[in-house]
Amino acid sequence: MALEVDFAASQSGESEAHEHATPSMEIKYFNGEATESTGLVAAVECVTHLADGSPVLIALVVTGKGSERYITVEGIDRI
Repeated sequence: MALEVDFAASQSGESEAHEHATPSMEIKYFNGEATESTGLVAAVECVTHLADGSPVLIALVVTGKGSERYITVEGIDRI
């Protein structure tokens, strides 16, 4: 439900005309100490285009404990 709200909000209003935004993915890893104390492994930002061509930023967080990893969508925003 929260992702639906984020997605709807990203589609409302005017675009800043970034139709030429290049699809990309950036991964930022947390250091071992942060992973041990918080469970945060990495933050991932993906730029992609929807079917209508409008660009969006999808933010993901990777958490884990031991060898287990989980990925969560944190938000979707129009760029």
